[in-house]
Amino acid sequence: MERIFGIETEFGCMVRDPAVGTPESVVEEVKSFVFYHQHLGVIDLHARDYTFEPARAGGFLLNGGRLYIDAVGSHEEYATAECSSIFDVAAHDRAGQRILQQALDEMGLRDAVSFHNNSVDHFGGHTFGCHENYLARLDEDFFKDAVSSLLPFLVTRQIFAGAGRVGGHRLNRTDFRNNVLRLGDHEVDYIWDHNFYGVEIDT
Repeated sequence: MERIFGIETEFGCMVRDPAVGTPESVVEEVKSFVFYHQHLGVIDLHARDYTFEPARAGGFLLNGGRLYIDAVGSHEEYATAECSSIFDVAAHDRAGQRILQQALDEMGLRDAVSFHNNSVDHFGGHTFGCHENYLARLDEDFFKDAVSSLLPFLVTRQIFAGAGRVGGHRLNRTDFRNNVLRLGDHEVDYIWDHNFYGVEIDT
């Protein structure tokens, strides 16, 4: 079966020079620079969601992807265009990274600011991620065959692909340990899952 797929990457923003501004303000400036100065896309003038994606939070890019500010944690998020090969997904993902880096370069912020693929922002405890999107036919065979093969991969990839974080949220903590993110570690995620999906934490 031919299928389309893509990924969305949430980026942590590290500001090394406080004179530049807060990470939240830098994220807003970079987004505006991409759309209003580099003209790499068209900004959405309407709200997709008044709480999580208000008007002018981002928009579609000329390469078919989207760049927008995720309201939970106020960080940049880049969604690739729909792709039909793994090579295209990798190329589009890299294009998103280059768009952000070029914006920083042209804004003169290369030495003061950087964007990172990260799971937790260490400063506010906001969880980030990389979301995979697959076109799948949801028939009986999918639930009988494909899910039994896919679920073990989705559950264990945190171990071999490096998802998680090192240490806790306190910057001066010395007992760093590698830990895989759990729902109960992040209250915001729990509230979202509980209120929207009825998920309860196993204790």
